[in-house]
Order: sequence, then C-alpha cells, then structure tokens
Amino acid sequence: MENHEERNEENDRPLLLDMEEVENENDPIEAAQYSQQRKKTSYTLKRKLEVVKFAKKFGNYAAAKKYSIGRTTIISWVQNKEKLSGEVRKLVKAAAMSRLSGGGRPQLSKDLNQKVLEWIQNCRARKERVSRRLIQVEALKIGQSMDRASELEPGQ
Repeated sequence: MENHEERNEENDRPLLLDMEEVENENDPIEAAQYSQQRKKTSYTLKRKLEVVKFAKKFGNYAAAKKYSIGRTTIISWVQNKEKLSGEVRKLVKAAAMSRLSGGGRPQLSKDLNQKVLEWIQNCRARKERVSRRLIQVEALKIGQSMDRASELEPGQ
C-alpha cells in the first residue's frame, strides 16, 4: 500500500491518498457497488399519473421519496399532465379495437365476402365445423361461379 501526500488548499493540511482506493474506483464491479446514481427506468402511463396525482396532493418532494423517483422527473410529469392523460385516452381507445382499421388485404368483392359469410353462418347453424381451409375452398367456388355468372350477363 503506497501513500501519497497532497496539500488541501483550504486548511493547508496534508491529504493522504491510498493508491489502492484510487485503483479500485476504476474497477467497474466495485464502482457499481459504490455508485449512488439512479438507473434509467421506464414507467407506465398509469404509474406516472398515479405519481402526478400524489404529487399534486402532497408535493413533489414527498412523491419523490415515496416512489423513489427523481424530483425533477416528477416535476416534468406534473407539467406534462395533460399530455400524459391524452396518451392514456388514446391507448384506451386503441385497446378497445381488436384490430387497426385499414390493415390487411383489400376486398376483391363485397358480394363475394357477403356470400362467403352467409355460407359460414349456414354451416355453423347446422353445427358443422368451418375451418380456414374450408372457407378458402368455398370462397374459390363462389368466386368462380360469380365470374361465370358475370360472363353470361350482358352489359357488365
């Protein structure tokens, strides 16, 4: 263990530095153990609004202590409360929809889709199984019969 002496300018007292301690500060494992910095974490919108509600009632400092979140982070959430609430409303609306509109393959024919849907409903009414493969086969049959019918009809 090697000690070096430096002078503290305020008191003009010697400062003893332990070289082993200085070397350990460069060790990432030991530095992580002594680190008091917060890790970057993400919070759900629900959690943020809960913290904002608490902060409005009891103050930012109390909310920071209770939830172990930085005070400045809470202050920014309080300032952006309306934006956070709007995001929650958007998510609730999106969650109510099972699928996004406009997605998927465009319909070839509304008549074809309607006839296939009627066929599926009839099969289910008769308590018959309807698999995806059966739906595809039936859709091809209906589509071919519609094509033949349109070839026979004049004016189309």
